[in-house]
Amino acid sequence: IDQIKIGRLSSAENIDVRIDITKLLTRHCAVLGSTGSGKSTTVASFLRSIATSGDPDIKYPSARILLLDIHGEYSDALSDISTVFSINSNKDQNELYIPYWAIDPADLLSFLTGGIAEDKELHFYDKVTELKMLSLKENKYKGIDEKSLTIDSPIPYSLKRLWLDLIDNEL
Repeated sequence: IDQIKIGRLSSAENIDVRIDITKLLTRHCAVLGSTGSGKSTTVASFLRSIATSGDPDIKYPSARILLLDIHGEYSDALSDISTVFSINSNKDQNELYIPYWAIDPADLLSFLTGGIAEDKELHFYDKVTELKMLSLKENKYKGIDEKSLTIDSPIPYSLKRLWLDLIDNEL
């Protein structure tokens, strides 16, 4: 029952081609081919098959698919079954928003300062971790507790507080 139809056999159009979705998605997979061989069409067909299954008895209501479409090939092909987020969005797309606290702290530091001495860098990381811990104590975040918190934990913190604390210490 975990098989989905992804197309028909080219040499025998009356024979469906099916794949076991559980076996495929619990392993790494790749669609490879030369330019113009139909890789994008294959991927779009595969994603459509997961989202709609083509079989009324097979549904995947909890399916969540993240497709990073750097060439913009899939937004039109999957527009009826997808939500598109884009950095440079148009009227049919949603603006992609990534909060500052989800950015790697090293990248944020580089962006904000252009680079600083290692001892000050460590102070910055300690301060970010401290502010995340403060946020964790004030709010509950599923799957994260004080013992599992790291600098990379996806927890909001006050950028204003970080800035003020670091200015006081002349970062």
